[in-house]
Amino acid sequence: MTLQVQEGSSAAAAEALAARSAAASAVAKPFVSRKLGSFEKMLTKTRDGAGPAEDGVRTLTTPHVWAAVIDGDLPRSSLKRGIEAVLARHPMLRACIRTPDGPKEPLINILGEEREDGDPLYFCESECESLGALAERVLAPEEDEISGDEAFTREWRGRLERNLDNARLPVSAGPNWRVEAIRLSGRGRPGPRRRRTALVCTMNHALEDQRSSNVMLQGILEAAAGKASGPARSADDAGGFDLPPSMEAAIVEGKQFRRNTLGYMWDQATVAIAQPMVVPDGLPSVDERSEGGDEGPFGVSSRKSACEFSSVPADDVSVMLQACRERGLTLSGALSAACLMACSDVAHAEGSRGSNRYKFLLAVDLRRFGTGDYSDMDDWTGGTVACAGGAIDYAVKVPAGSGSRLVGRDGEEAARVAREEFWRLAERCKTATRDMVEKETLREAVAVFDWAMENMSIWASVDIESRNAKTLGRAYTCGVSNMGRYPFDTQVGNLSLKAVHYGTSQSACGSLFQLSCGTIDGELFMTLQFAEPVVTREAGEAYLRGIIDNLRAACVISQ
Repeated sequence: MTLQVQEGSSAAAAEALAARSAAASAVAKPFVSRKLGSFEKMLTKTRDGAGPAEDGVRTLTTPHVWAAVIDGDLPRSSLKRGIEAVLARHPMLRACIRTPDGPKEPLINILGEEREDGDPLYFCESECESLGALAERVLAPEEDEISGDEAFTREWRGRLERNLDNARLPVSAGPNWRVEAIRLSGRGRPGPRRRRTALVCTMNHALEDQRSSNVMLQGILEAAAGKASGPARSADDAGGFDLPPSMEAAIVEGKQFRRNTLGYMWDQATVAIAQPMVVPDGLPSVDERSEGGDEGPFGVSSRKSACEFSSVPADDVSVMLQACRERGLTLSGALSAACLMACSDVAHAEGSRGSNRYKFLLAVDLRRFGTGDYSDMDDWTGGTVACAGGAIDYAVKVPAGSGSRLVGRDGEEAARVAREEFWRLAERCKTATRDMVEKETLREAVAVFDWAMENMSIWASVDIESRNAKTLGRAYTCGVSNMGRYPFDTQVGNLSLKAVHYGTSQSACGSLFQLSCGTIDGELFMTLQFAEPVVTREAGEAYLRGIIDNLRAACVISQ
């Protein structure tokens, strides 16, 4: 049953109607605890080291932070109702992460042998007297009201950026996410008062990914606006979902290594041996970068995540999509080519190299690659909130200065050749994606990572690499995470979704440049993440501008 708030109804009537709607759908299923998978365990690592935290709060190493800009009346009471609805519907959002009392599941190696797990972390239900009380803990107690559009935008963007390195959450007690509301003040503005709110959501990345953030956001908006909480998979689970399995349980099936697994490991080793370029030109020498250790100017404790934001209008995006379709390619492929070419101009413009060897990272939704109760839906999570995103990577050579030539700085003939190179790079992305399916690369990547987490203390290796003065924690030259088109209605009752931006921390380790993007009502919203001072703010601005210029030039859109 869908309950709608009619325009012109009183606030009290709307509130009562919305409350009945939320009550009809927000019936939580019993929480069934399970052990964290290897990828989830990696994502829940904290910066604070081992042992109990005095206040129970930890600073996450790799949080996922996203911001949504919403027009319409969204008072705190409605927002809380929306949060309560998704807490009821999605068990992962009620989870805390801790080591419970009693017997623990053993580790099972590729030979089927059992041994004790030295770090047995489980998803358990956060203790709270009610969903309403838990929602109060999710929703930040203070709300900022900002005057002026520019100041409002600066505030929510700054909040997203700061939270990438300051995501402090009560991991072992829960909840493992927080929502902050920033409101645009209508005081002193001419004409009708415009209501606009930015929600900044800071997540333990083990709980969700970009696709799940969309599910969360839509559930919040629908319950806040008095709508139903979205389609259920069946009549039996209209009130809520089950906790989904881990990625490893859904994809690897039995932890077995195969011939393809060894092939994947060899491919990864050859890429590492080739030593791709993962830091920019112009940095101090390795010896100088190592001065001061962790606390030095380039040390892991001194680096900080930074973001640049932009968007591409819907008309231009339509032309880009058409250009991709004509070549049998995707927008993600075009974005990958644009990012790679921008690197050759912004990060590696110095020297006389003919080409640069880069390592590229492409985020991939793994939901359709698993098995289980809901595999017939092409989604082993069953549609609930979970972290089911992975990635493929590959090495590629990019001609030096290719972005400059593409936009016509060296003449029309050079631009024509560069356009061909652009679409070759986009085709390379398509090939890597096809191989991922045909050669089951993702299955092997998950299997190898799972084995490494359980047998090689891979987190210690990542920690050591974050302190490596040669790479400064950069594992990739650049990467793209494109969630595609927002899959729901952006108009929900009186609420209208205007923009969504996503980011992950890059300060300790990550890519030299990482682009996250998604399309809302045809407009492409882009968030570039990088680590200062490895990349300067000016270089980040130039890089994001270069990506857009490259896309326009390749698709022959007037600048």
